[in-house]
Amino acid sequence: MNLLLFDVDGTIVRLGSALSKLHVRAFNYGFRKAYGVDANMEEITDRSHGSTDRSIVCEVLRQRGFKEDAISKGLERCFSYMVDYFRDNISGIGCDGVLIDGVTEALNVLAKDRSCVLGLLTGNLQEIAEMKLRKLGIYEYFKVGGFGGVSEIRSDLIGLAIEDGQRKGLIGKHIGSREVYVIGDTRKDIKCAQERGAVSVAVATGRATKATLREYKPDYLLDSLHELPGIFH
Repeated sequence: MNLLLFDVDGTIVRLGSALSKLHVRAFNYGFRKAYGVDANMEEITDRSHGSTDRSIVCEVLRQRGFKEDAISKGLERCFSYMVDYFRDNISGIGCDGVLIDGVTEALNVLAKDRSCVLGLLTGNLQEIAEMKLRKLGIYEYFKVGGFGGVSEIRSDLIGLAIEDGQRKGLIGKHIGSREVYVIGDTRKDIKCAQERGAVSVAVATGRATKATLREYKPDYLLDSLHELPGIFH
């Protein structure tokens, strides 16, 4: 059994799209309501790509001089404000040009492959990831997940996704590390897979060029998700 764990932003959702910008605004709202901080868009996006939402919040606040206990006390409230803001504003977001080319086609093929379980490994908060993918009509493809509200360390999310799949009876208790595929568009996705011995699949659909991604030695390097089913067929 192969467990395919997909990043969201830059891999499924186009960077700079309306959904992506709404996520940044949700950060701004959370910072302001939970910590009284006005964080600018650049301050967030400079840290965001490939990082977990938990890491982004903590790093911005550390740069502002917040102590760890003050950060910890406000985290869950910050996340709650972010989710509320995203939920309250997503209905006004259009979907044109948001979904990266090749995503639906790849998911359609892989969802029919009984040797594959599709899941998410994303820095997004779970609720925000779900709202994005429901908006795009593809949430039901993904059966398990590891999400970015839990840890600052992206590779921790692999274990969480595996545990989720085992709890749901979708994958066995002894799944091998090379049966886990981490699919993403940044060096952090590649390093995440490498840290846990998983298979790294880099796609050049985000900010990083194919040449840049190649430097980090992923197991597979693709132009787009159109090519992903070919790994398994």
